[in-house]
Amino acid sequence: MSEQPRKLPRRLDSPVELMRAGYRAGERVFRGLDLRGVDLSKATLDDVQLYEVNLSGASLEHAELPGAWLIDCDLSGANLRNCNLERARLRRTKLAKAELDRTNLDGARLLDMDLRDVDLDHCDLDNARLERVQLDALCFSP
Repeated sequence: MSEQPRKLPRRLDSPVELMRAGYRAGERVFRGLDLRGVDLSKATLDDVQLYEVNLSGASLEHAELPGAWLIDCDLSGANLRNCNLERARLRRTKLAKAELDRTNLDGARLLDMDLRDVDLDHCDLDNARLERVQLDALCFSP
């Protein structure tokens, strides 16, 4: 009787694969990942905590991140259209040139943020708390 070859564990090469595998395994806290330009569209990452994660240029369109913590992250130029950030906490997170059209920020807390020239057109900011934010040239639509 021949012995079956053992299956080696799949190697996780990219930071996004590592994060998704960790999240599926129950990990919710991630630090220092370089996720520039990655596609996390339609991802579900409830209550994830991201510290010093670079998501500049990433796509999080239609992503579900309710209750997420984004601390010292870079979302510059990211696509956050229709992203659910309900009850999220964003602190010292860069949003320059991020696309936030129809982003759900209901109940979110934005702390120590530079929101100058950030277009929050059609964002849901119901019950949101903005503390120590810079708001020059902020654009709102009814």
